[in-house]
Amino acid sequence: PAPSVAYSGPLAQRVGTHLVIELWDVSAKVLNDETALGAALRAASERAGLQVLGSAFHRFEPQGVTGLLLLSESHISIHTWPELGYAAVDLFSCGARKELPCGESAGRTGGGGEVTMHMNLTWAEAPGSGSVRSWVCADGSVPSSPVEGATVGLPILPAARTSAGEGELKDLWLKDLWLAVDHVVEAVKPGRVRLRRFERGIPAVEI
Repeated sequence: PAPSVAYSGPLAQRVGTHLVIELWDVSAKVLNDETALGAALRAASERAGLQVLGSAFHRFEPQGVTGLLLLSESHISIHTWPELGYAAVDLFSCGARKELPCGESAGRTGGGGEVTMHMNLTWAEAPGSGSVRSWVCADGSVPSSPVEGATVGLPILPAARTSAGEGELKDLWLKDLWLAVDHVVEAVKPGRVRLRRFERGIPAVEI
C-alpha cells in the first residue's frame, strides 16, 4: 500500500534527485514569454548534461505559461503566474550526478529528506553586468557558486554499472543539476529564489 505520509528516512537505493525551484519577483514579460522560457529550460538541461527527448509548451490567455521538457533522465517543467511575478520549476533526474551544495552528505548516504536553499539577488542595470548572488543554505552557510566542468560526482549506482558499457560510464558522471539551477535563475532574473532538494528511491525500512 502507498504510505500515508511523506518519507524522509534513509534509502536502501537512491534512484534520483528531485529539485523544486520557486522564483519570486520575476518580470511579467519574462513569465509570459513561452519561447524564451522553453529556450531557458533547454539550455539548462544541456548545461547539466541531460538529454532532451521532447517538449510541450502552452501560453494561456491573458497570461501565464506552462511547459515541460521530457528528458531521458525524467523531466524539467515550469508553470508561471505573471500577475504574481512567480514561477515554479520542477526538475527530476535519475542516476548519478555531481555534488550539490547544502547537506550533500545526506545525499551521499541515501537520505531522502528535504534540503533547502534560499537566494536573494540584486540584478545590475547595465547590460552584461550580471548579478550579485547570495545563495544561503538552511543552516546559514554559504555554498560555492556552480563551476562549469567540475568533475566530482556521486558514486555510480550499481544498476548503472551493470547496464552501461565502459564508454558510457563517463557520461553518467556529467549530470550537473547545480548548473541547471544556475542557468534558470540567470534566465528569468528573479528577486528571490528557494530551492528544495529531495533524494528519491527505495526506503530502507517498510513504510
